[in-house]
Amino acid sequence: MNSAGPAASEAGVSGAWPHLNFPTTARWIGLAVLLAVIAVLARTATVPREWPLPDGTRLRYVGATYGTNHPSPLKHFWEHWPLPAFLARRLPSEGWGRDWPSQGPAFLLWFRTDRTVSPEESYRWDLADESGLVAADFNFLQLAATNGATGLRLDYGAFPRHGRRLRLIAQHYDRGSNCYRPVLELELPNPRPLQLTNTTMAPPLPQTVRDGELAFTLTTFTTGLERHSGFSLVPARSNSVPTARLDFLTLSNGVPNRTWFPLNARLTDLEGHALNAQPIDWLGSQNGWSLKLEPAPWAGQPWRLKVEFSRNEGFAEDELTTFKTLPLPGVNGELLDLRRTIGGREFVLTQVRQGADDRDWKVQARLTRREPGVSLTLVEARDNHGRRLWHHPRHLTFREWTDTQSVDLTFAVHTSRFAEFVAEPSDVRTR
Repeated sequence: MNSAGPAASEAGVSGAWPHLNFPTTARWIGLAVLLAVIAVLARTATVPREWPLPDGTRLRYVGATYGTNHPSPLKHFWEHWPLPAFLARRLPSEGWGRDWPSQGPAFLLWFRTDRTVSPEESYRWDLADESGLVAADFNFLQLAATNGATGLRLDYGAFPRHGRRLRLIAQHYDRGSNCYRPVLELELPNPRPLQLTNTTMAPPLPQTVRDGELAFTLTTFTTGLERHSGFSLVPARSNSVPTARLDFLTLSNGVPNRTWFPLNARLTDLEGHALNAQPIDWLGSQNGWSLKLEPAPWAGQPWRLKVEFSRNEGFAEDELTTFKTLPLPGVNGELLDLRRTIGGREFVLTQVRQGADDRDWKVQARLTRREPGVSLTLVEARDNHGRRLWHHPRHLTFREWTDTQSVDLTFAVHTSRFAEFVAEPSDVRTR
């Protein structure tokens, strides 16, 4: 349900009055006077919720919107109406942009600020439901009007949520104490309370999806984990963003195969609301792989998981190419334009640069045309002495020896496999 801000909801104005028979000009003048009176009353009757931020910025909450088209509460409510041009020119306008569309249903929170929030400051904006579970799933956006006014917008996905009320907790990272400190707390109505039925129950785990000779099995789905807990089921602390872990087993022709691993996962609820979770770690075990995601989905409802499985090894010759004898001192930080075509797909190597540690190097390479399910992987790095160097296939990094002068870099361009599961996570914080 979209909202045009507190002033609009309190005013309750719905448009032209059909029972008035005044001449057109008098009717518009009367409407303008009425709007002005309503605006004054609304502004004086409403006590704004306002907070000072540590960098000196003052933040005022102005409204929330839900859906796919979001009329900005930063505007005056009459700016959302199709008024005649001569009348619109005479009413106050702050120059905010048009309504904001979103690709899928989203919950947006809008704030007015007295200046731009400092990009050097670090904030967390956690949205908790009545069960107490938090998922910091948002995109931070600073808005600016044509008259120099500023505003802040937080985008949250993945609804419905538990309970009738939601709670926004904003925290600021204090470098002196090396921890987050709360700066504001705001209670909001939940636009879509979660209502589960027997038809929304997820099938039990493990679940297996077959793709030709491969069989991908989701064995466990766990949420509420501490980020750096690895394989241990350590509950997330109250001041940290929880992560989730998906555990998989892959079989190739009935035999366990660790070549294929879960590269990425897209999470949506059963109504199609997306959670913008990102992979933060891959954990390999003797028989399979685990994928860690942040932010974590909440328990108590099923999630649809579209998992992309990829490879770090086992490539065919026609998927590989090698750049030979790249002189490390000579190419460090230089802009390159080295292009290769593999399987009809072109990629370009643009830079090889030294990292913070003198022995670490970062490769910048990309496909010239992005395609879903097509990956670029660093398969091998060898130095001028023929030694294989440590490398990270996905981060495109490698580590040299002290006497390394040049490297041969081998890349693969290859396609992924996809599998879909429907599962409900277990939350380690409620055990």
